[in-house]
Amino acid sequence: MAEEQSGSAETVGCSSLRSNRLGNIPRAAFSGLTQLTKLDLYNNTLVCDCHLRWLIVTAQAGESNVTVTGAVCSEPAHLKGREIRNVSLADLNCSMFDNIEIVKAPNATYDVEPNMKIVFAIDVITDPYWQNQISYKWFWYLPVTTSTGDQIIEKQPLPPTSSYDKYFKLSLSGKELNLTIPDVKTPVMADNTAEYDLYQDLTDDRLFSINISHKFDHRVVNFTVKGKELEKKKSSTSQAPVYIGIVLGAVVLVVTAAGFIFIRQKRHNTPSSPMEDSALTPIDAGRGYQIPTDSIHMGSDVEPIADRDIRMLIVRFFRGARTRFSRTAQSPSCVRW
Repeated sequence: MAEEQSGSAETVGCSSLRSNRLGNIPRAAFSGLTQLTKLDLYNNTLVCDCHLRWLIVTAQAGESNVTVTGAVCSEPAHLKGREIRNVSLADLNCSMFDNIEIVKAPNATYDVEPNMKIVFAIDVITDPYWQNQISYKWFWYLPVTTSTGDQIIEKQPLPPTSSYDKYFKLSLSGKELNLTIPDVKTPVMADNTAEYDLYQDLTDDRLFSINISHKFDHRVVNFTVKGKELEKKKSSTSQAPVYIGIVLGAVVLVVTAAGFIFIRQKRHNTPSSPMEDSALTPIDAGRGYQIPTDSIHMGSDVEPIADRDIRMLIVRFFRGARTRFSRTAQSPSCVRW
């Protein structure tokens, strides 16, 4: 092997492997030569199979700055004498060779409850030349509101960069994702649902996925996280409008009734003076004075009846209010007066 280089091995610009009887060239042999621009493989016995595909792709795809020269296949027979830049991937028939096979995958569904910790794990195998090139990417699908007000489901990467990030942790290999379910105090009060809302965001039949891929294959595994239903308690203040309405109605009715009674009694307790008439005799005047007295007695007979009616009206109101309250306690609707 002859090499033209300037400085360390990382700065090699041109490498000549002429006449070395090379059948296969491991990709790892060039992993540290980041400055390599030219590779001469003249007069070698290259075996153009799936192991050499990385070099064939490099020579054809223009994905790097490396120029490969003199690389001609010696095997297999149907490719003998062909330069590698003229070899197609179909000629190599590596479809089975490069398939990603899933060895371990997350469960289809995870039933969770508050204060749990879950580990989602994935493990796959493929051709050894691509095993270290596998990419693991985790996602989840969240409902979001667009600028137009529409609700859509959006695919977002994990771990998230939002306020949910503290509940997720990704391993260095990318093969494991840890999820911590937040703790929620039960029963959940209707007027204090912050913890519950967060719990729902993470576990409300939430869809997750893991994407596994390398250059020649791709796999996707979906799974769901479903949280346990938590008991929710109605707010203690949910009946406040009902209580307020009943109390205000009672006050208004009592004040109105009291005012009505006060006015009637004031009228009946005011003595009436007899009409002065010069033509009346003292006896007639005395008789005339008795007429209002009789009216007062008659009024006093009517007055208890009016008071009884008012009392009955108040009793009926409170009975009706109690019935309305028992109904509205089941359904938080407005009280009708």
